[in-house]
Amino acid sequence: MQSFSKLYLILVIFQIIQLTGLINARSCDVIISCK
Repeated sequence: MQSFSKLYLILVIFQIIQLTGLINARSCDVIISCK
């Protein structure tokens, strides 16, 4: 279950990056769909 927790943490970090749109603005369309 520890690997699942790490995966969930990565998903949460991606959500934060998507909300801010500052850090990963260039490659966001590759990793996550930007709105």
